[in-house]
Amino acid sequence: MLMFDLFELTLHIEEYEDKLFVYCTDRNQKLLQPTKWKNSLFLWHSSSYYGTTLSPFELDSKSGILLSAWDGFTFFLSIEKGHLLKPTFSKEAREYLDKALKLKENLLTVDTLKQSLLENNDSTWEKNVLEFLFLNHTYQLLEEANIPYPQSDYTVSVRFEEPLSEGSVWEIQLVAIPTDSDQDPFLIRDEMIHEYKNGKTILYEVQRIKHLSPTLRNALSGKLPTLSDEELWNFLTKESNELLQKGVHMQLPSWWKEIKKGQIQVQAVHEDNQTSAFGIEALTNFKWSVSIDSHTLTEKELNELIKKKKQLLKLDGQWIHVDSMLIKKAKKLLKEAQQRGVSIYQVLRAHLNQPFSFDSDCNNVSIEYHLNSYSQSIVSQLKQAHTLPSIRLSSAFNGRLRQYQQVGLNWLLHLRKIGLGGLLADDMGLGKTIQLISYFTKANELSSAQKPFLLICPTSLIGNWEKELDKFAPYLKVYTHYGRNRLSAENTTSPDEASAYDLIITTYQLVAQEPELFQTRAWDTICLDEAQHIKNPHTKQAKAVKKLNTTHRFALTGTPIENRLTELWSIVDFLNPGYLDSLERFKKEFVIPIEKEQNLKKAEQLKALLSPILLRRTKLDKKIALDLPDKQEEKVHIELTAEQKVLYEELVHSTLNSLKEQKGIERSGQVLQLLTKLKLLCNHPALLLKEPINKQTITRSPKLEKTVELLKQIKLQNESCLIFTQYLETGNMLKRILKRALKEDVLFLHGGLSKAERDDMVASFQSGQHSIFILSLRSGGVGLNLTAANHVIHFDRWWNPAVENQATDRVYRIGQQKFVHIHKLLSLGTIEEKIDDMMTKKYALSEQLVQNDKWITELSQQELQELLQYN
Repeated sequence: MLMFDLFELTLHIEEYEDKLFVYCTDRNQKLLQPTKWKNSLFLWHSSSYYGTTLSPFELDSKSGILLSAWDGFTFFLSIEKGHLLKPTFSKEAREYLDKALKLKENLLTVDTLKQSLLENNDSTWEKNVLEFLFLNHTYQLLEEANIPYPQSDYTVSVRFEEPLSEGSVWEIQLVAIPTDSDQDPFLIRDEMIHEYKNGKTILYEVQRIKHLSPTLRNALSGKLPTLSDEELWNFLTKESNELLQKGVHMQLPSWWKEIKKGQIQVQAVHEDNQTSAFGIEALTNFKWSVSIDSHTLTEKELNELIKKKKQLLKLDGQWIHVDSMLIKKAKKLLKEAQQRGVSIYQVLRAHLNQPFSFDSDCNNVSIEYHLNSYSQSIVSQLKQAHTLPSIRLSSAFNGRLRQYQQVGLNWLLHLRKIGLGGLLADDMGLGKTIQLISYFTKANELSSAQKPFLLICPTSLIGNWEKELDKFAPYLKVYTHYGRNRLSAENTTSPDEASAYDLIITTYQLVAQEPELFQTRAWDTICLDEAQHIKNPHTKQAKAVKKLNTTHRFALTGTPIENRLTELWSIVDFLNPGYLDSLERFKKEFVIPIEKEQNLKKAEQLKALLSPILLRRTKLDKKIALDLPDKQEEKVHIELTAEQKVLYEELVHSTLNSLKEQKGIERSGQVLQLLTKLKLLCNHPALLLKEPINKQTITRSPKLEKTVELLKQIKLQNESCLIFTQYLETGNMLKRILKRALKEDVLFLHGGLSKAERDDMVASFQSGQHSIFILSLRSGGVGLNLTAANHVIHFDRWWNPAVENQATDRVYRIGQQKFVHIHKLLSLGTIEEKIDDMMTKKYALSEQLVQNDKWITELSQQELQELLQYN
């Protein structure tokens, strides 16, 4: 910015309250904006950092600069001392300049400065400057004026006398300490101060101390200069450092530098004769108290501390700092705990050294729990699931559990016993489904209450659960609440109709759509499959699920965290509301430190906090690997959409009608054509209808939805997958949709490729450049070595098991060092499921017969109808 020519302006001064208003005009008496002259005028004014800290101020339509009394004084001195080319002064400005120069002359001795203070001055500004000079900046001014400070034979010291008894006050003493060691210090008395040698300098120092410390000024104004504990604490924490920096001598209490803050705790002592286990309901068998350090306060002492707001407390001969606000919060916390009792959440977090408070205002007050031996053992067992006692399987469970699956059952039942919700987060393929079914059968056996279990899952998994329950728990009475004929508030004959069943299966969407059915009754256990469906706590689904009334809560997922830690918080908030505190506090305590700051210590703390309620085993665990087969085949049963069901039934009905009039090759050809259409329909309705690409959406095909879901889990585990299909159009659709959904390139090997193109694809996949490889069953089912993958998805089914096995062997062969997981997708109620039943159970047709689909063409009209109709 260009410097303004000071010859061009006239300086004006007006007194405004206790400050000076500075403004300038040009030669024509026209007002000038401060931005034009501020930098030039304050070029030598160090107190305002050469004008940089000054801002324009408007007064009576004039724009200028407002200066404090002290800044105004130093401004005049800077003009007189620094500027060779001074501005023109108005009459009023010249008068203020003369006053400033006179004040400077009065700095020659303390006596003249004192005399100036005693004179009657008409100017408020001048009085303020004098007061400021005398009480705050004398050292600095004398140094700047090169005037030696008048030496005194005494140092004035502030001393604090400790009270003799609890509740008394602290006495303040001003002591004159002689520089001559042969003389004794003496207490300063106001009425005798003028009789002392160097009395004026002692008076000056006393007045300066009063000016610098409002607390001491108030105390020294009384007949008996004293401070309460509260006043002393405020002085020590807020004023003492500034006084020391200003050169004031003080004899602070000996304990001040070493004082510690008293540790305030709310203590809960569990009575020794209690042997009942924890529950989700609050415990009431605790004896409560508040302690500071190791000293337990009586109710009277606690109320006294709160009433008097004491900041200092003498315990066992030692002074400690007591935060009066924390004491108040501790009492509030104590009252709330006595009223509510204690849930297992608080006890467990305390056991894991993770503080928990009932109220966000009580963050800094901890609760110390002293558990009896029985409760202590229960809490300790939670940290080591494998040490839990083994529970005998229910006689209603039709299956066997592997060792690690038995550990999972023990853990689920232990959590049920103590009232905690749990997240079973085993790797895909380790049998979360069978573990939960074993829990259902055992809990049903143990429970005396006639309340059903509720299983909530994605629509695509309903059929799979029905099949698995039918296989492993055939005696459980199961009702699937889904479809057009499901129960509703209108067609339910009794509010307790659901009680006739042991287990209700439904979807996340229906729980949100029909709150009157689900939220108005009590459930024994609610379990969420694929619990990541409530990862966003703000969705309608998540809110609806969390409103359900139940005693026990469990969740299954292979991916507890897909993207962010807040997803995990939402699931845990369903399982154990409040266990991870509020979402905002969880973000502050864990999300920001872990996700943004990569704080490993916080990550370990969160892991420890989750360890009792989250059980996760992976295929890489050595103990798990020893208990696993080399290869596991899993049939994934998938429900058709309403659109697919209608198309399926129409296609079968119209084709069967036309077959009545046909024979021989024509009939066989039409049957084979029907089979192809039905398989394509099960894959995606757009393939049957030959619709454009934009109609090939994921939501129209549960089979496609499940495939995307499986692949996301596989990718999270850093594993690779082959996908087999019989149809070129299905492969192209998969390649296009998976690339968009998973945001990565997907390979597709089919008969239309050259050998070189195929070889390049295989090499690229085997080297780890791609993790998803789609193959035509006929082109990629034999002769290839694809051991980089350890997952195989059979998107549609071939009639010959040997052909599928050959395809699987692309992965499951010599050189494969990982556990191999085979996923066979089956559309419920369709030709896919019925042929699979034939191949599995080997009834009606021998294994040799089921080599291809030509045998179907030879079935009678009645047999065809039974095989093809949707049911």
